This record gives sequence, structure tokens and C-alpha cells, in this order.
Amino acid sequence: MKFGVGDKVSFLNERLSGRVIHIIDELICRVETDDGFEINANEKELVLVSKAESSEVPSALEIIQPLIEPVTKLNSGLFSILENDTIHFVSMPAEDMQVLTGGVNFYLFNKTDYLLEFAFSVKIKNKIFGIVSGSIHPQTEYLLSRKKRSDMIDWQNFIVQFILFQENEFKITAPVNKELPLLLPDLKAEFSQLKGIDSYSKSIKLIAVGKEEDIDLEELKKKFEKDSNETKEEPKEKIPVRKSPVQQDSPAILRNDAEIDLHIQHLVDDYKHLSNAEIMQIQLKKFRKEMEHAIKNHYHKIVFIHGVGNGVLRTEILRELRSYSGVRYIDAPFEKYGFGATEVILI
Repeated sequence: MKFGVGDKVSFLNERLSGRVIHIIDELICRVETDDGFEINANEKELVLVSKAESSEVPSALEIIQPLIEPVTKLNSGLFSILENDTIHFVSMPAEDMQVLTGGVNFYLFNKTDYLLEFAFSVKIKNKIFGIVSGSIHPQTEYLLSRKKRSDMIDWQNFIVQFILFQENEFKITAPVNKELPLLLPDLKAEFSQLKGIDSYSKSIKLIAVGKEEDIDLEELKKKFEKDSNETKEEPKEKIPVRKSPVQQDSPAILRNDAEIDLHIQHLVDDYKHLSNAEIMQIQLKKFRKEMEHAIKNHYHKIVFIHGVGNGVLRTEILRELRSYSGVRYIDAPFEKYGFGATEVILI
């Protein structure tokens, strides 16, 4: 990477300039434009205007601070609702009246009698970044991280790893390694027993810890012999099911992905008289309609081609996507779309 954080750059093919705010890998960096938008750009698309002065370059602590936060113990009424002898991963709204747009608190709930040693990471651009690790005592809940939704635009999945053990008995469970979807609160009240924004929390049970039951070998042997001696029922002749014409002829039944081009020339015939704001509204309306159709018809994947431009449409699409639950989104394959498309995966 020939640029550094803080360098002022301009785009080769766009009337756009800004400042490098993050180095993603050897070729890609993130640029904050003069208009305040953030865009991922290949170094080949950029021209150096001026190198950053030493005062403009953030320290290493400032760079990693958005991803690393201390583990904090909090109390919540949700703890008493979750079943006993379980480990839960939970996301809870962090701001009143902002369930879909406000910050999110991420917790681990340890409702077991085991000490829990954990590591919590996030996958970004198919790379793993550790957020925090530590110990959680039995019957305790911990706040792992508190994030603004804008900080999670590029987040793909969570990864939770842990072991459980009891010091007095020297008993250790097998390691657990879970890759989780980007779990965010939405307006479906999962915990109606709670009041306020806590009712919109979302949870995933990671493991249930139960006592091992003693196995009666003699009873198991008798059951096996009984099952073996039973006369097997002759299989009934299967009657072929005649498919309806819709099932036979409609290729849409097998369709589970889509590609939508949001360039304005593909949406309306006469667009030259439209303002930029009007064009944006048409494009976003098309985006919402296609998302609704994809969710209703159980699509697996949908790619939105928005182009590079000044990055405004991409930014608005990512902002909209943060309001959907059960989806994750990444940059579409570069070899096919360059930097001009976003891939949405419906979980």
C-alpha cells in the first residue's frame, strides 16, 4: 500500500477527493471524502495530493479503539427469563426509541455453574479480528461490546469461542466454536415479558449444559432385541404425485438469488430532467421493493449494482440494510463487479 492513514488523495476517474482513514489490505484503503462519505478504494484509483503530517496520523491505540472495548458487568431483567444451564449470546438496544438505528449492546449470559473462558471476535472482509477475551463467572452476564450501527457496516459474522470448567472438580467441557450471524435488535418483540426496548432484544442459545444420565445397558439390550424381532411393515406403494402446471413450468420456484441494477437508466426511460435527490429516491424505492420481494420469496442472495460514483447511493443502501434483521451484506465479488456492487445474503 503506497498510501498511509491521513494522506490526502483524489480519485482518478471521479471529481472527488478526501483523506485516507483506514488501510484495509495491501491494495484497498478506506477514504473519507470531503463530503463526509466513506468509500473503499483501490490504490490504483487514487492520486496522492499530500502526505499526512505527523499530527494528522492517528496513534495505534486510536486505530484499534473502535474494535476493542473493556468487558463490563451489567444487570438486566433478561437474565431471569433465559433458561437455566445455558450459555446465550444476546444483542440488546442501547438507546431508547432507537431500536433500528441506535447503538447495540452485545452480551454473553452464563447461566451455568461453570466458569467460562471466552474469546469474542468479528469477521470483516473474511478476516478475523479479536474484540475481547476473558472470564465470566457462573450465573453472570457480561457486556462484551457496545457499538454504533455505523461501526458495523462491514461486519459479516460474530465468532464466539469458549470452554467451561469447574475448578473444584477439575472438570472441563469440550471447546465450543460458534460462528453466528450479525444478530441485531428489530421491532419483533422476542421477549414480551420485558418492558421497553429490552423486549426487542435478540438471543441465540450457544450451548445447554445438562447432567449426563446413567445408561442401563440391560434395558438398552432388551430394547434393541425387541426392535429387531418386530415384523417390519411392508412398505406401501407410493402413489406418484402429479405436479401442478405451476410446479412444472415456472422456473421462479427454483430461483433463490437475483441481480438488480440500480443505475437510473435501467429504472426509468426519461431521467435527464430529474434532480440528484429524485434519482436517489427512485433508486432506493427500487431497492426496498426488491428486498421485500426477496424476503417474501425466501431468496438466498441478492446483488445490488449501485456503481462507484461518489459513494452516496452505496452509503444509503448500507444504512437501509442495517434496519433489516436476518441479513448480512458484503462487497460483491470484485472480479465481476469491481467496487460497484453490494451482495446481500438472507439468513
